Amino acid sequence: SAAALIFAAGSALAQNVSTVTQSGTDGSVSVAQSGTNGVSVISQQVGADNDATVKQKGDGAKSDIQQANSVGSPDDDNVATIKQDGPAYSKVSQTNDGASASVDQKGGIHSSVITQSGDSDTADVRQRGDGSASSVDQSGSVNYARFDQREGAGGGAGNISAIVQTSGANTALLSQSGDDNISDIKQAGLGIHEANVDQRGMGNYSKITQNGLANNAAI
Repeated sequence: SAAALIFAAGSALAQNVSTVTQSGTDGSVSVAQSGTNGVSVISQQVGADNDATVKQKGDGAKSDIQQANSVGSPDDDNVATIKQDGPAYSKVSQTNDGASASVDQKGGIHSSVITQSGDSDTADVRQRGDGSASSVDQSGSVNYARFDQREGAGGGAGNISAIVQTSGANTALLSQSGDDNISDIKQAGLGIHEANVDQRGMGNYSKITQNGLANNAAI
């Protein structure tokens, strides 16, 4: 087992940058950054049951978590958690089965991208306040994606959301409230998909495209 704990504070004299690379099983990384333009890059490769957590507070934060990069390796049940307070961007890439990704962003100018390849993966994105935007790409069966974009102190602003799921028996849940909204869900493959969209307030717009048999959709 391997563990890394990193605290970084931005200053005029030092860059607020953290890079961690781990290879193996049961790896654990926890990064906490405060200040301006914090950057965190975590790469956990060729191993199962890895855990990566990033907490960033401040403007211009960026987080990139990569888990199980080697296709076909026994990389299962990896967990990625990102919490950002302030204008920020996050990206999570997970390969193989049983992966879990959770992103919580509040403040302004959000953006979140999650890409998961494998079965029984979970993506949970929560965005609050001015900005938002999100995108999830899940390849495999029995995957689950949930977006919750809501108003904060500065409103909900642009929102925007997209979920793409392939294969069969996938679930997509999307909730938006406040300002411009917009939503686009695509589920392809064998079918038995479920999609549910709840939009309230301002612009709204939603589109659900499902292929295959025995699908269920509600807006």
